[in-house]
Amino acid sequence: MHRVYLDANVLQISVTHRPAKESRQVRWGGSVHTWIAEFLAPWQPRQAWLREQSAALAIVGEHARAERLRLLTGPEIKFETLSLQHGRLAWTDASVLAGVEIEIVRPPFYLDRTFVAYNDQPGDAAKRRDAALSRGDDERFNQLKQAAGGNKNADAFHLRCAEHANAEYFLTVDKRLKNSLTHQKRIQLRTKLVFPTELVRLLAA
Repeated sequence: MHRVYLDANVLQISVTHRPAKESRQVRWGGSVHTWIAEFLAPWQPRQAWLREQSAALAIVGEHARAERLRLLTGPEIKFETLSLQHGRLAWTDASVLAGVEIEIVRPPFYLDRTFVAYNDQPGDAAKRRDAALSRGDDERFNQLKQAAGGNKNADAFHLRCAEHANAEYFLTVDKRLKNSLTHQKRIQLRTKLVFPTELVRLLAA
């Protein structure tokens, strides 16, 4: 069975419904009463390419339900999705992966840091994560950091977790990350980075 590790951005585009509000009226007691209704409305990414990836992700979900592949992710990615706008909906029925078991696998090492503080400002949690990752002494993680280049410590950590979980594929919609790691020649990747559309083609072959 194929083992597929999900990136946070993939979980983000798995969301098919997002919160919406609209004004509604009812006539009662001889008067018209107005209120604001909150509900989940159908949603798709604006970019055509991302819509294609979201549609392919639904097919990936079907393969997982049929037990032709196993979906994995890590606790760090789940924490990321919960902090993203609408990201928490990826773990509800508002996702194309609803009903699919996504195994949360143990990372090769844990980050010693504060996840949330009462006085957090936007970006503080990510800064603490990056500071913790900069202190990492895992040899393979440091190799992946150098191969990814730039400020991609978190991405290198996610890929390290995917390799540690023996994932065959790392599913992402991050074009820059995929291009930089696919074309680098520093190290040989143990997990193949693919877009959802690519994974669907591979599964159909």
